[in-house]
Amino acid sequence: MADIVTFNHTDHDIRNFSINEVTGAGVARHGASETSLCCLRVPREYQRDFTLTVSWSDDALRPPQTLVAVPPPYLAGSNGGHVSVHFLRNGDVKVFVDEY
Repeated sequence: MADIVTFNHTDHDIRNFSINEVTGAGVARHGASETSLCCLRVPREYQRDFTLTVSWSDDALRPPQTLVAVPPPYLAGSNGGHVSVHFLRNGDVKVFVDEY
């Protein structure tokens, strides 16, 4: 199981988000989550077909958005891990699996 941390690089507050149906609180513009969320099931070994579904809404009054992300390859580890979700200024969302 992996914790989830969130980084908002945009000019808008993220009102709420979910990743594979694990729901998180809002994240201020140019901010990061103050605590990590628990828990998201992540394969210990990288799998090419592993995807994460990210849904979010922001204070720009756009309709809620959803993206299916494929994290880049990650190395298996013994220290557990976390999933980092980055909301970028250009509207992209990047997802990484770290220390897993």
